Amino acid sequence: MSNEVKGQPKGPLPAPSAHQPEQALANMATIQGDTIFLLKDFVRYCENDKISRRLRDLADGFRTARRSIVLLAATIELPKELVADAAEFQLGLALSEELLPNAKRVLAEVNLDQGVPVALDIAALGQVPRNLIGLPKEEATDFPEMPAEPWKSRCGGAG
Repeated sequence: MSNEVKGQPKGPLPAPSAHQPEQALANMATIQGDTIFLLKDFVRYCENDKISRRLRDLADGFRTARRSIVLLAATIELPKELVADAAEFQLGLALSEELLPNAKRVLAEVNLDQGVPVALDIAALGQVPRNLIGLPKEEATDFPEMPAEPWKSRCGGAG
């Protein structure tokens, strides 16, 4: 949590113990100003009636403020009483097979547009999309215009 309210210290707030989810939510209610609260693996507490009620109360108050709660977990199944107050968002990672055609296109464009000769053997060409794995899908498939040198190092040393 970040605290940037006038008169209060900037920077991360002291985190309550992992065994104090109610205290964490109580602390969030006291914070004023534009804030995004990131609760990692907090979903496990949402089945608790007190926690669920507190989250709904916070959601009601946050609707008119520039504050949000983000629950982050590998999988999330919210109790039905929280579903109406939630918006699901998944960050997808691109797969190697999805990246290869786009990587070939970009390498060809670098070759044509910037005059950088790209001669990759099959192994090196296969490595290009593997180097991009882990980036969000949008970043991995929408390559910006780049000078030739960064492409050489990113793509495994072309040239």
